[in-house]
Amino acid sequence: MRLRENAESIAFYGGEAQEATQVAKRLGGAIDNRRLILGTQRNLEFFTVGYTYLIPNPNPNPNPNFDP
Repeated sequence: MRLRENAESIAFYGGEAQEATQVAKRLGGAIDNRRLILGTQRNLEFFTVGYTYLIPNPNPNPNPNFDP
């Protein structure tokens, strides 16, 4: 995928459509991968935030250094 280095050969042999297809395919794969990563991170964040609200706090005092 060295489009810049091989641009002259691609143009000479008329391979623009093939190169455009390959670039779109690779870019589409990268975009799909990023969407999958973002979705997984979102689901993990929903789980962890929800889990923290389910577990009661044994020390409801916001100041941990306070000793009555």
